[in-house]
Amino acid sequence: MLIILGFVLTSWLAGKVHSAPKLDVYAMVGSKAILPCFWLKVDYNQVTTYRKLSVLWRRKTLQSRGDFSTVLSVENSGLVKKGLVVLDRTFILESHFHTGNYSLRIEPVKMEDAGTYICRVDYGSESIQQEVQLHLMRVLPSLQRSPREGDSLMLTCEITGELPQGIMLQWYHEKMQIVDNDQYWSTGTNKEKLSIRDLRSSYSGQWSCQLKQENRVTEAVYMLDVIGFLNPVSQEVTICAGVGSVVELPCHVNDREPSIISGWTRQGLQVEPLQSRMNWNTDSRITIKEEGRGDLTMTISQVLESDSGIYSCFLQLPEKRMQRNIVLVVAKVSASISGMVKEGSSLKLVCDPDEVTGGDGFEWTHTEVISAADVLPTWQSANLQSKTSYWGKTLTLKPVSYTDAGIWMCSVSKGGKRIGHIDYNLEISGSLLGDKTSEVTGKVLTAVIFSLIIVLLVVLLLLIAQRRRQRPREFPALENAIKLPPVTKEVFRKGQSSKMNPEKPCEMC
Repeated sequence: MLIILGFVLTSWLAGKVHSAPKLDVYAMVGSKAILPCFWLKVDYNQVTTYRKLSVLWRRKTLQSRGDFSTVLSVENSGLVKKGLVVLDRTFILESHFHTGNYSLRIEPVKMEDAGTYICRVDYGSESIQQEVQLHLMRVLPSLQRSPREGDSLMLTCEITGELPQGIMLQWYHEKMQIVDNDQYWSTGTNKEKLSIRDLRSSYSGQWSCQLKQENRVTEAVYMLDVIGFLNPVSQEVTICAGVGSVVELPCHVNDREPSIISGWTRQGLQVEPLQSRMNWNTDSRITIKEEGRGDLTMTISQVLESDSGIYSCFLQLPEKRMQRNIVLVVAKVSASISGMVKEGSSLKLVCDPDEVTGGDGFEWTHTEVISAADVLPTWQSANLQSKTSYWGKTLTLKPVSYTDAGIWMCSVSKGGKRIGHIDYNLEISGSLLGDKTSEVTGKVLTAVIFSLIIVLLVVLLLLIAQRRRQRPREFPALENAIKLPPVTKEVFRKGQSSKMNPEKPCEMC
């Protein structure tokens, strides 16, 4: 009894200790963890001098001799001490002490950092003690190697400690929430396990499990990198190309392991390896992009009919081989009339007459109208644009009109998906369009010539007028003649009367 009374008396003399509610903090392994510790009762003006303030962070452990090991301490002299285990990863912002913030930051946080931490702040005769439980999260895959296309994978969201009741985890892929289906589904008490079957390269990217607690969200992220094909997705695709055109056989892969061999084959014949950086069969028409290890797209220029066949883009792994087959169909448009077609005749165009594509849909499109349409009347230009598309393998133009001139494109579809197109350039000879163009051109030329003639006449008249003003006078003596006043009616009458009554001559003279 005396011992108990002595302990109570000693505690009272030492000062009062305030206990704050226990806190739970969740953080992802490798990220930053902040363990909160606040006490707003401290005199802010005196805290910065460290005369009465000391901060101590400890961690509860069973490996040490005692129950706790020191993580970080700040003495009232300003001296900062750190534990050896987390020496370079623990920080405390002393500049925030004046706001009552004594939180501990651990960065980067490791899985072994999980556990119970105690924060004690002593100020004068009073103290505050804060207990913080640090929970760490991470996502672990079931496969130890890089997952391959077609594999099955389970992701486990591992969280230290016990989760509060009613808390469920939610899975996301590239920020999109995962909904259980036949491809992937979550299991476990807290939905902490996610199963994914038949992996695809499109599943590569960020997968995360999120823990939502009140207004705070904590997530653990796992970057999934599936080795396989990004494009094409299906095992076999068909591409149709016209004779003389340029075609690309797409192949985009995810092959980040250096031991993987990639390349092309054609109907069992090996295409030279990608690392050789040489064209297949020394044919300059066939090239591989080789822009990084992910793009193996093959380009064939000036396509020939003999280029038809099955091409395979492959990835050779130590345990298996993966490939995508591309069926290249080379076709052309056959016309009932070769060369230029006369206006008014009948023309039949057949798309892929050999029926080697297996296409089930054909659409003819008038993709290019001859440039002379710009000079046609408005109603005729509108008529050209309205006649642009036809369905069917065979296109019949009867009679052929000047509006049919230009490029006709036959688009080939298979299973509702377009697999390529073939172009045919239709040229028309002796067309009405040429006459109308010539007529319009003649009118324009006549107007231009007439305008030039008028301009020349105006210039000529101006020159003549200017020359007349500059010519010297023919009678320069008249320039000094005295100008007489105008003759009035009275002067004129006097003159007439003097003529009718002439004065007698002076006898004296």
